[in-house]
Amino acid sequence: MKWYDLLRSDKYEDVPHYASTSSDLDGFKWWHFAECKLIQNWRARARIKSVSEDEDGPPNDGLANDDGLLIFSPRMRRALDAGGIVGIQYLPIRVLKSDNSVHEGYAIANILNCLAALDRDRSDYSVFTEDDSEPEDIGRISSLRKAVLKQEAVRGFHIARLSDFPEAVYVSQHFVDIFKENALTGYSFSPVELV
Repeated sequence: MKWYDLLRSDKYEDVPHYASTSSDLDGFKWWHFAECKLIQNWRARARIKSVSEDEDGPPNDGLANDDGLLIFSPRMRRALDAGGIVGIQYLPIRVLKSDNSVHEGYAIANILNCLAALDRDRSDYSVFTEDDSEPEDIGRISSLRKAVLKQEAVRGFHIARLSDFPEAVYVSQHFVDIFKENALTGYSFSPVELV
């Protein structure tokens, strides 16, 4: 069993289409999509937009954006569904070019699998302290430099966030195989250690 850190580009120079501004997430913020919770009453009015012609190229299957959202193309969703990847709520979002024309069919991938899979003893991370956080955040992981995952905790899953650090997304070898077999674009993968 192998698992990987799902890496997203955060530089518009690296991708053909880059949504550098989120005009309207319909009242939601980026962190609502990192809570591993089903989002109710999604009205499909959210939109994300590039701001210049330099960012208007054909979009990747995993759309690069300033908010760090997972936004999947219809082609990627079909491939993942056919491969049995579950635990994702797809929330339609309008992906606009700078001239307001639309790249059709994209959706925010709201990951619902949130696992207590981080081996804190072997991982490398920082935590919030009294000096740099609100009282409720003290001791919570603020940055994760190296994740070591518990093999038993990820067994049976193919995409997940960590309950200790939900900002990061991890995927199985099966996910990576589907991504590569279908020549999908927009993400890269860095192996993580399993114990």
